[in-house]
Amino acid sequence: MSSAFLDVAAVKDAVDIVNIIAQSVTLERSGSYFKASCPFHKDSNPSLIVYPQSQRFRCYGCGKGGDVIEWVRVLYNLDFLGALDKLGANGGVQPSTRRVQIGKKNLRGPLSMDIVNFWHKQLDSKRRSYFYDRLFTDETIDRERFGWTGDRYAIPIWDKSPDNGGSACQVKFRRSDALERTRLIAAGLSGTQLETELHIIPKYMGMRDRGIWLYDGWKTLGAQKIVVFFGELDAALFNQDHAHISRVAACSPTGGAQSWDTKWLRFFRSADVVIVVPDVGEEAQGRKFAAKVGGHSRLASFVAGNEKDYSELRQIMTAKSIVELLEVPNEQS
Repeated sequence: MSSAFLDVAAVKDAVDIVNIIAQSVTLERSGSYFKASCPFHKDSNPSLIVYPQSQRFRCYGCGKGGDVIEWVRVLYNLDFLGALDKLGANGGVQPSTRRVQIGKKNLRGPLSMDIVNFWHKQLDSKRRSYFYDRLFTDETIDRERFGWTGDRYAIPIWDKSPDNGGSACQVKFRRSDALERTRLIAAGLSGTQLETELHIIPKYMGMRDRGIWLYDGWKTLGAQKIVVFFGELDAALFNQDHAHISRVAACSPTGGAQSWDTKWLRFFRSADVVIVVPDVGEEAQGRKFAAKVGGHSRLASFVAGNEKDYSELRQIMTAKSIVELLEVPNEQS
């Protein structure tokens, strides 16, 4: 089986992050962890820390951190699949500090449908429950090809309908909170130390070298009313909830609230109104996004309880009541 089809967990279990990082920097043991000068910035005092128990690294100087795949990705300037392949090909990279530049053509091209479908097939009933808990139906899960890499949930971003010749131009990986917590407990972490370590593990990881894309942007073409969320699953759930209403669609920038690409204007030109709905705490970025869309856009915000986004609000409210809360014009207006 090609290394591209090895699941993420299998590749990570096959290597030791200490051994991989030691191929490129000089590690010095300091108690239960290792430290070194960070290769990603000018580091006069060793600020790179490698944690053998949790199999993660973090630089307290430049802020870079993550698992062994993220280390290889950043060190060699690879995308996620490139780093996974480099690790899986022979059980570990060879000693080198040379950064490998990859042409934009390779990074911007579509993902292999084989790998997208492979991840989708890994969604057993247990892993589907993650999406069920967020009110997704099997129809949506299968149509969007949500998947499981063996380590994280995979959310493909399509350039058009996947059932009509669409290509996956990007993918976002969402961590499994339960899996990460179990791993940290197994590594001997508990209490405040466990919660601190869990907090620094990124919730989402995109294939960043592929750039930013507008999740479900293709669904907004020709829509009269567009809702912009700052979470892919928020947009996906909104579109599922309102699939029966014509010319209403949601989208989400894959790079989060601070993302913008001038090419996205084409998605919004035909709309009568664009409603930007930032997560709680991201109102300033949402206002900037709305301004870039143009004069037919406005900002809306959540005002109910402690819920910070559409998915959380849907746990306690109906789709119709949220639309009314956000003052999304109905089909007749």
